[in-house]
Amino acid sequence: MLQSVRHAFRALRRAPGFSAAAILILGLGIGANTAIFALMDAVLFRPLPAVGHPEALVTLRGDTVSYPLFRTLAAEARGTLRVAASQVRTMSLTTGGDPQIVGGAVSSSSYFDVLQARPGVGRFFTAAEEEPGHDVVVLSHGLWTSRFGGDPSIIGRSVRLNGVPFTVIGVAPDGYRGVQFGVYPDLWVTIGAMPRLATGGLARMNIQSRNWGWLTVFARLEPGVSRAGALATVSTIARRDAAAHGEAFDAGTWSLVPTAAVAAGSGENPPLSRFFGILAAAVAAALLIASANLANLMLARAAARRREVAIRRALGASRPRLVGQMLAESLLLALAGAAVGLLAASWTLSALTHVSLPQDLTLALFRPELGGREAAFALAVSILTGLAFGLIPAIQASGGAIDSILRSTASTLAPRSLARGIFLGTQVAVCLALLACAGLLGRSVANALAIDLGFEPGRVTLAQIRLGLERYDAARGAAFLEELPRRLTEKPGVRSVSWTGILPLSGEESIETFEAEGYTPRQGEHPAVHVSGVGGGYFRTLQIPVAAGREFGPDDRLGTQPVAVVNEAMARRYWPGASPIGRLLTIDTPRRIVGVVRDSRFASLSSPATPHAYAPILQIPTGALDQLTLLVRADADPAAAAGWIRTAIHELDPALPVTSLQPYGSVIAGRLLPQRAGAAILGLFGGLSLLLAAFGIYAVVSYAVAQRTREVGIRMALGAAPSEVRNLVVRQSAAPIVAGLAVGLALAAAAARLLAGFLYGVPAIDPITFGAAMLVLAASGLLAAWVPARRAARVDPIAAIRTE
Repeated sequence: MLQSVRHAFRALRRAPGFSAAAILILGLGIGANTAIFALMDAVLFRPLPAVGHPEALVTLRGDTVSYPLFRTLAAEARGTLRVAASQVRTMSLTTGGDPQIVGGAVSSSSYFDVLQARPGVGRFFTAAEEEPGHDVVVLSHGLWTSRFGGDPSIIGRSVRLNGVPFTVIGVAPDGYRGVQFGVYPDLWVTIGAMPRLATGGLARMNIQSRNWGWLTVFARLEPGVSRAGALATVSTIARRDAAAHGEAFDAGTWSLVPTAAVAAGSGENPPLSRFFGILAAAVAAALLIASANLANLMLARAAARRREVAIRRALGASRPRLVGQMLAESLLLALAGAAVGLLAASWTLSALTHVSLPQDLTLALFRPELGGREAAFALAVSILTGLAFGLIPAIQASGGAIDSILRSTASTLAPRSLARGIFLGTQVAVCLALLACAGLLGRSVANALAIDLGFEPGRVTLAQIRLGLERYDAARGAAFLEELPRRLTEKPGVRSVSWTGILPLSGEESIETFEAEGYTPRQGEHPAVHVSGVGGGYFRTLQIPVAAGREFGPDDRLGTQPVAVVNEAMARRYWPGASPIGRLLTIDTPRRIVGVVRDSRFASLSSPATPHAYAPILQIPTGALDQLTLLVRADADPAAAAGWIRTAIHELDPALPVTSLQPYGSVIAGRLLPQRAGAAILGLFGGLSLLLAAFGIYAVVSYAVAQRTREVGIRMALGAAPSEVRNLVVRQSAAPIVAGLAVGLALAAAAARLLAGFLYGVPAIDPITFGAAMLVLAASGLLAAWVPARRAARVDPIAAIRTE
């Protein structure tokens, strides 16, 4: 073995150009695969870091439960499972500096105990602290480091949550991020603190009410207890508890699922799974193309060494020994590629951690890193890759009749090598699939950005404000909602300012049933409509044209006639051929319709306009207490507008937290994140694959031409024209290209169907995109074959015959 390795090292050292190119190509392919594996490992395969024995954790699915029911489950399920509960609520955190909006988890005192987590600093909750009167908080490690600089003296200090003082008792372990995908708490308080923290409508809720199901329950199975047995126990306890209080209970919708699957988004987030599938497929395809490319180069290199190999066989070397010796070269290349790949993976991960996600998150949250699992993955991929591109060339080079090879005066590369054609066709097929999918996503992004939204988001800057978290009442909130726009409109270049409770294309929506004057519902019909509370000047700010009537003004406030504005889709649906102006629309209260506006997209970019009703936010008593979005249309750049907004808000209330200060266009671009990322990644690897495929075709044809120089000279000496020689070489190279295009077309069609959910305005099987990808690939392949064919046609027949 050592002898084979030494020989392989010497052989590769004698071909430094070939070795360097092979190692670089493999390094890029292995590095990309390792980086994506590290990311998937952090997000999907190890979603519960800093948790002890996560395989024993289960989450109750089907319904949230009330606090009294949770207490009953926790008390009576002992011996079968240990139960915990939590629910994330948005909170305002104030520590002496600027206020901050955080995701705070209201949890049971058993939360961290069930997780078997160890505190990073301080301690966790005690059972007594679940009772009212214990205002204590545990910080996440991320919040502790970002907000408090990782100061260990934070224990015992006071912070304010929703204006209420809380004492910090501990810090969660580094890396822990919660038990639900997409829900990443910044801090934890006990359920007993909920009444003091609650604002708005939640302040009127009684946590002891059996009718208020608000907690998500998870549990740790005791040793030897199955999920089915635990579910039976939980269902029996809940059914018995409901019967004791004269209530009905149906456990048919309940199930216990692995908490790790919930934390990874498994089954809940198909777009995420498909997105990671696209990434993995793209990098695997690039590695496959690189392997096929190198296999072809190894075939050509092995053909040039057939005489050397035949002499070794004649001297007594066995064929397995020769195959092993040549495989050693491939494996050395692959291992060197793995070393380069780990370096490339480190750079790739560093770049990926800065990729922005929705809700102001980044991939750094998941802490992808290169560890033992990633190194083992890179090693396994490198060994498999080395075997994949080295085995067939080694077998082919070590075969054949010894006497005929030694009698031959030429090291001939078979012009119609089946293996060479398969490798070339594989490169072309996979490359076509990558290019087609990249083209589909690219066209999809272009189509989505060109969609007529029905409003103009350009030059609009947003800011989210939660007045309710700072204990604003309706009167104080109304004064703030009027004063802030007045101050901002005094700024130079500010065209319009308004408010909305739900931002179009933010992913949020509110659908309410209604009654409409002049419309009689069909039997069993319960008409429903999207509802938004908006401020005066809202339609002017978003440049939504008013088709009839008027928009809201400063007089539309509490104490005046409740009014509404509807869109054209609603007018067409419920008052076809008639004007809705002046009719009554009853949602929360009877409202007189005063205007009709043009349709605009609200729920998603791909969804057409649906019936929509707007109400003045100043006529909604609780409107000032809910999450609000400020919209400012200004001629200034977004950075300047954001500065004005922050300054004006802090002048009115220095303790009021402001989040999501960003251009509206960023929100819409965020909705296209999977498409944009997919198009960029597939385009990158598609372009790399195109270069690899073209290089592979060029290299193999060049080797073939070089090995057939004598044959070409004889053909030309016998009267073959240069054009005939060119056509012969190109024609023989075109066969695997055409076969690869045919297979690649089917492969691209199958891959495109997986992308259907990400496409806007373009079918999965798009003839234009597929045709363009085939044209680019065919032209590149034929050009790569034509260059060495042209060189072959210039061969001097006499010199070619004398070469051997």
